[in-house]
Order: sequence, then C-alpha cells, then structure tokens
Amino acid sequence: FESRAEKEPQRLLLALEAAERARAREAWDPAQWIAVAAIEAQLGRHAVAARTYAGALTRNPWSGRALSGRAGALRALGRRIQAEACADAHPLETRSGSALRRSRSVCLGEAD
Repeated sequence: FESRAEKEPQRLLLALEAAERARAREAWDPAQWIAVAAIEAQLGRHAVAARTYAGALTRNPWSGRALSGRAGALRALGRRIQAEACADAHPLETRSGSALRRSRSVCLGEAD
C-alpha cells in the first residue's frame, strides 16, 4: 500500500511483483486481479490494466471496482465510449437488464 500511495516506480514494481504472485496463488479471486490492475494503472500501463480488469470481470461480472477501474484505464487510453459503457454497466446505475447487458458488452469490447 505504501508504495502505491507514494507512486515511486521502483516500489510500484515490487508491489506489482507481489500482487502478481498473490494472483497466481488465487487466480479465481477477482480481488487479486483488481489489485494487479490498479498497480498497472499507477505505472501508466493502461492497456494492460484494462485487460487485467477485464480478467477480474470474468471472475465477478458485476464488480463495481473492476468496472470503475476498467473505465478509468479505458479513459486514459482515449476509449471514451467503452469507458462510459463500463461506468453505465454498474447495476445500480442502469435502468433495465437489456441496457445493463448492452453496456457490459460494449465495456468489454464484445460489441466491436
């Protein structure tokens, strides 16, 4: 946590290595994927972070943290429409099941 807060690249790399080891041990746990993605984003690796958040979403399709993180990574990549779809895919913010499914599909690039 300290290295993420300070944003020192060398410490972030160490934190990333530790998070990747934890994810390898508990690959089924979306929280491990989210932790890795958050550090990747801090390092400016937004494309990798977006893919890693997508990995978290395959493990928990309605994770607000993963949807929000993916939206931020996509925004950083200039992929505004997909980023907005990720934000809209959160079930508490969507009015209908079909709109939720459509937003999620665009968020994950399935509608390209």
